[in-house]
Amino acid sequence: MRDERFYFPRLLAGDRKVAFLLLLATALGEVVSQVLAAAALKSVLIGASSGPVAAATLCVTAALAATFAWRRGISGERLGQDYVNEMRTVLAHQAIAVSASGGPGRFGTLAIRMNGDLNAIKEWADKGVCGGAAGAIGLLGAFVAAYIAAGPPGLLACGTAAVLVVVTAVVCLPELRFRIAQRRRVKGRLSARVGDLLLGARSSAAFAAEPRVTRSVRKAGDAVLDASWRETSMTGAVLAPVLMAVPVGAAIITMLEHAGYSLTNGIAGWAALLFALSLTALALAMLVAALFQIIEHRIATRRLRELIGQAVRANPAAPIGNTRLPPGPGLALRVGDETLVHAGDCCVRPRSRVGPHMAAITRGASSVFVGSHEASDIYPIDWARRVAVAGPLRPIARGRFRQVIAAKRHAKPDAIGRALRLAGLPDSYQHDNPLLDPWSPEVDESTIARLRLVRALAHQPRVVIVDDPWLTADTGLLHRVSQYCEEKKLSLLILG
Repeated sequence: MRDERFYFPRLLAGDRKVAFLLLLATALGEVVSQVLAAAALKSVLIGASSGPVAAATLCVTAALAATFAWRRGISGERLGQDYVNEMRTVLAHQAIAVSASGGPGRFGTLAIRMNGDLNAIKEWADKGVCGGAAGAIGLLGAFVAAYIAAGPPGLLACGTAAVLVVVTAVVCLPELRFRIAQRRRVKGRLSARVGDLLLGARSSAAFAAEPRVTRSVRKAGDAVLDASWRETSMTGAVLAPVLMAVPVGAAIITMLEHAGYSLTNGIAGWAALLFALSLTALALAMLVAALFQIIEHRIATRRLRELIGQAVRANPAAPIGNTRLPPGPGLALRVGDETLVHAGDCCVRPRSRVGPHMAAITRGASSVFVGSHEASDIYPIDWARRVAVAGPLRPIARGRFRQVIAAKRHAKPDAIGRALRLAGLPDSYQHDNPLLDPWSPEVDESTIARLRLVRALAHQPRVVIVDDPWLTADTGLLHRVSQYCEEKKLSLLILG
């Protein structure tokens, strides 16, 4: 059965389908306004209309075209952002699933996925799909305007520019694909280098390793620079025929005139035709931009699907069963045939003996049993709350105190107060709800360890596992916790 957290969303689904249809209607309105503006311009130039009415017609059609274009841009941006937010949620689930199961991943690599690849998805939805559709409709409107301006020769002039763009794009496509992929690849490496630099900043400063670390970042940046200008040279080559659309179209008509064909209405016809050629250039520019975004999208999609595949294949970080484990007295904890702690007992086990089992215990593997229950049958949130681990395997995140120690829901205030006293932390944590950053040097390792203990004790556990040298070194703390567990008849396992 498919895990509903890990899927690749469709662009045109739900409300986005309606939004896209409205965007197409807006693009059609923009094109109709442009065609009407072209007809009004020709009418003025040949003298068929004049005065305030003609001026008002030109202004109204131009204002309508500009308004529709503005609205189309907003609609495309909203649709793209809505789509990428759904994708971002899937990727956030992926990051949690893979990291929590000990799978591959680096800070910088995830950052480039969360920013570069998701931005490529957004731009594809906005400029690729929406912009491409608008460009195709716009090109059709430009052909209509060209026919109104100059008849069949106008179609020939616009069509020649379009064919020139298509031929150039087809010839350059393989190299363009390679250059875009190369630029994305080296940008990913740069992001990974920056992530490594940030994570190792304190060590680098302590060992005076800044030159070596910054040199690697600079080297990765130079690779980005080289790949970027090479890509720009290719995109410029594809865009060049777009910039030539007006001169090439005018050259076609000039050659026809040289061959004896006279353009309808002389200078007036020329002016209207140039307007139509400008619309053609604008539409072709949108289509070329859509091509760039489609290439980016294909690369980003492949990489994002790889990430989602990692999450699907990863070992679950928690049980996925349906058996509820309510609060109550202590339970025995067993891994395979070995009982680590009996129900309601307090015992100290060597870390060398229990440590190899801790990964299985934290994720609730099928080899782990609590009481008469197989861990994999337990409801996920119940496992983390009832078999509470105070140790680095269940790290705390950056955030406000109450959020940091919360499970699915916030713990009860009296349970938090009691846990704070047992851990030797002041009650001010509960009242002030300070912002905690486990990676900040302002919060020492001992405090972080005690916060993990507070979280373990605050959610009505039935088995408490203390796996933290910062805690086991404090004999007074262990005595308080042991007394508490004995009083509540909870099972306590200390790794020494």
